[in-house]
Amino acid sequence: MQRDRPRLLTAVFYTIEHDGRVQRAAEALSERFDVTVLSVASGAQYSNPHFRSVQVPLPRWRFLQGARLFLFSWRVLREARSLRPQLIYVHDCFLPLVGLLAAAVVGAPFVYDAHELFIPEAGRGWTLRRRFFYWMERLSIRKAVLVIAANGERAAMMQEHYHLAASPLVIRNIPAPPDDAETAVDVAERYGLPGERRRIRVVYQGEMSLKRGLEPFILAAPLLAERCELLLIGGGPDLAQAQHLVAEIGASRHVTFLGKIPRGDLHSVLRACDIGIVTYTGRDLNNVYCAPNKVHEYAQAGLPMVLTPQPPLKAIVDEYRVGVICDCEGDRGAERAAKAVLSVADDLDTYRANLKRFVEDHQWSAEGQRLVEAVSPHCPYQREVFGRDGKKLAVGASQRGSQQRSLRVADGSANDPGTQSDMENPG
Repeated sequence: MQRDRPRLLTAVFYTIEHDGRVQRAAEALSERFDVTVLSVASGAQYSNPHFRSVQVPLPRWRFLQGARLFLFSWRVLREARSLRPQLIYVHDCFLPLVGLLAAAVVGAPFVYDAHELFIPEAGRGWTLRRRFFYWMERLSIRKAVLVIAANGERAAMMQEHYHLAASPLVIRNIPAPPDDAETAVDVAERYGLPGERRRIRVVYQGEMSLKRGLEPFILAAPLLAERCELLLIGGGPDLAQAQHLVAEIGASRHVTFLGKIPRGDLHSVLRACDIGIVTYTGRDLNNVYCAPNKVHEYAQAGLPMVLTPQPPLKAIVDEYRVGVICDCEGDRGAERAAKAVLSVADDLDTYRANLKRFVEDHQWSAEGQRLVEAVSPHCPYQREVFGRDGKKLAVGASQRGSQQRSLRVADGSANDPGTQSDMENPG
């Protein structure tokens, strides 16, 4: 750590190697902060030259997620006391209250990055689990010095529901440009995807959840078998059910499950495909106003898309013509899904040409800079160096010495590398 820079502690109750939003935010903020990221250990080795990563080992208690969250939260508070950061930055609905408590322990402000939209809906029942996380967010969100949302629709709804003084900062889920260490062909071949292929490769990457509208595309696999094959990337609660469904409809030769793959390999694997699937259901606000990073990942890999008709997705298709919208819910959803895929397959070159403008208009560099400029003024040290508007100020020698004295890093466990152990993802 550099002694002349403020310390920022960020935490996410998930595995960092599978969370691009957390990685991108930490990398961007490392421009002005010494960043430490606490995440859930998965057993995989993860390091990043831009920030210190501490992966917290937790027991494999699949049915006691509350206990796992408590243990992780306790580690966040311990790390805050040890590190004494000048700013706390917590991700997702699991940790806003923990962020507030950690900030109180060290006397620092905290930032809340809301990955999801957790707002009650009239006539829609909630599980006890969802109610618990909603109330954690409700108790904490107005104490955050900055709230972040993934799109404008979510930001507006959160401001209205929670009576926030200012609208949340919108930082979209745009991946950074890929930097392939290996050639795309080499990576794809490691996953059993040779460059030569006889059929069009249609890919879905994300959580394996049939409730998110994935089932019609699986059921469409036999209808597409002559021209297309389906690749499914990711894990999740319905993985075994999806595999059983594929076997039940006799589509095992047409559907391939690749499981979770490291984010560093994802772009190369996607480049070995032809069409991307973006699917959500319209049943709750979080899905209606979705903010998927897979749209940008597909676009960066050159994949036209089939997308379900949520307003943010329809807006993209209306403006950029990068694919087709398909409402696959209800009867004959598989037939409509197959028809949409074939519609894109029949005009791949046109859709690929349209992707260029979309990618040019959606760059992480601009998002990351906005994040840095918005977060920096909330750190006392950063206000002295950069000002409340984020513009860099001149710092005299006496002032610089005072800042350095106030930012001394305590020796001890705060500088020890994090430990790792095998575990399952919390989701």
